[in-house]
Amino acid sequence: MLWGPPGIGKTSLVREVAGEIGLQVMTLRLVYLEPSDLVGVPYPHDGETVWLRPRFLPHDGEGVFILDDLPQALPAVQNAVSELVLDSRLGVHEIPKGWRRYVATGNDLMHRASTYEMPTHLANRMVHLPVEVDVEDWKGWAVASGVAPEVIGFLSFRPSLLLQFDPKARERAFPSPRSWEMTSKIVQQFKGADESLLRELVQGAVGEGAAAEFVGYLKVARQLPKPEELLDGKASWPSEPSAVYAAIASVVDYFSRHKDVKVAEKIIKVSQSLPSEEWGVWLMRDALRVPDAKGIILSAPGWKSWAAKYGKYVL
Repeated sequence: MLWGPPGIGKTSLVREVAGEIGLQVMTLRLVYLEPSDLVGVPYPHDGETVWLRPRFLPHDGEGVFILDDLPQALPAVQNAVSELVLDSRLGVHEIPKGWRRYVATGNDLMHRASTYEMPTHLANRMVHLPVEVDVEDWKGWAVASGVAPEVIGFLSFRPSLLLQFDPKARERAFPSPRSWEMTSKIVQQFKGADESLLRELVQGAVGEGAAAEFVGYLKVARQLPKPEELLDGKASWPSEPSAVYAAIASVVDYFSRHKDVKVAEKIIKVSQSLPSEEWGVWLMRDALRVPDAKGIILSAPGWKSWAAKYGKYVL
């Protein structure tokens, strides 16, 4: 059972791990279900009661059940789930051996997400793990998922804003990995939009305070030279920290679109000329996160000498 505040990607995490190890995924969105949806609808047959097998139950293969938003499900549904996680069956329907893996996700009562207290007999049948957010882990996902470089650069500069959730504040919009992903889509779809419109849209995703900081950061990021100019030495790198993070994010985004040994070599050289060694390591670490790029970087002529000096920080 994975516990955590809203919007941190608990369900997405399970799907990603399952995909990496080659397992199919069956997501049961329990908040929409009733007990009869799980155990099947009864009907008379030859003087006996028979339960129709729910169509979503697999017959063969290997996979994992995601019991999504389990604490938000009706207590009667949670009771039905307890049989699933203990006996691998739902009423008369047995779960194939290859599918006897169950991961539940949900918010706690303190998160004010319309949850019910989990029955003790169900809670005692699970291993309970808290899920926390980490900016570096999130950036690895964000680079691979095409999140806007402006968002990645901003959260590199202001990592504490990746998640700010206070259930007592009763705010509709607040910073979370999910709402920053929405902000990324806003930035990508409303390029060139009026600043007041952009601020209002971003504020609707991450809240007033975070939106004000992010829109201010965007002004800095959009005044920077093009990433190819920074790599070719035709423009000087900024020295102000927020601008450096924005420049790093734009260069990594450029590399993700031009995966080439020549570009990788330029990144290696630039990383050694930045005002701070820390920023150079940051640039290489983020470049190595680009999907299918590690082999390209490791084959670049300057990699061995760079790795001899800084490799311990990124490998």
